[in-house]
Amino acid sequence: MPDATNRRFCAPILVTVLALALAGCSSFGAAGPSTREVRGASDAQYGQSDILVVDLDRPAAGRIADFSEQRSFANVFGGMSAAAPLIERGDTIAVTLWEAPPAVLFGGAGNARLSQDPMLSASTTLPDQRVDEDGAIAVPFAGRVQVAGRTPLEVQRDIVARLRGKANDPQAVVRLVDNQS
Repeated sequence: MPDATNRRFCAPILVTVLALALAGCSSFGAAGPSTREVRGASDAQYGQSDILVVDLDRPAAGRIADFSEQRSFANVFGGMSAAAPLIERGDTIAVTLWEAPPAVLFGGAGNARLSQDPMLSASTTLPDQRVDEDGAIAVPFAGRVQVAGRTPLEVQRDIVARLRGKANDPQAVVRLVDNQS
């Protein structure tokens, strides 16, 4: 008995699903132009219409390729480089110094991390400094460094040169924190 009930219940559902699937297939034919429409379009005259028919030859393809090329701002003005900011009197800069292991100059005994592992590089971040009226800042073991009128990269190189021979493979990062000029 359960089989007859299942068949009676499933048969209408199956017929409905098949009918919907078949109806869906018939709508696909309207998705594109018919053969008659395609053949009729090939006989049409475009002289009086707003459509311009262009022969696709090499020069036309080249013009299309040139038009579709994306030009970025950097490509248009590519020869120019970004100007680095100049440090001037009154500006505030931050200086961070590193020393490769074994850190002799900046790896002092007060650094517990370095006393446990002397093979770690030591870094020291100096307090932010305002460039004085003479255009200089003070860097420990490097002395007074003239920074006014120079880029952070130039100052960085100068500090590293002054620390070479005193610190083990010194490195420096100079960053303009506040530009007052």
